[in-house]
Amino acid sequence: PAMPTMTSYVPAVSPAQRCSDWIAAAGVDGAAPSLFNESPLAVKLAAMDAGPVTGSNPSACLVARVIRLKKAHRDGGLPNREF
Repeated sequence: PAMPTMTSYVPAVSPAQRCSDWIAAAGVDGAAPSLFNESPLAVKLAAMDAGPVTGSNPSACLVARVIRLKKAHRDGGLPNREF
């Protein structure tokens, strides 16, 4: 009979760590990291789901994205989801 194999255990990444990793990889500065970090989880998830920030000024792009998503969240346009 075949021997049972153990699967590797990969610990789950906490929501805070996932957000921290994403913002560090985004390469943004100024007010952008604070604006992102102080946002509700639904806004952070939607910002990360939208992909990397691009353009000649990633910080400005992220600020615009977060402001747009916060408005959508206030207006009920973002689901309250978890990781």
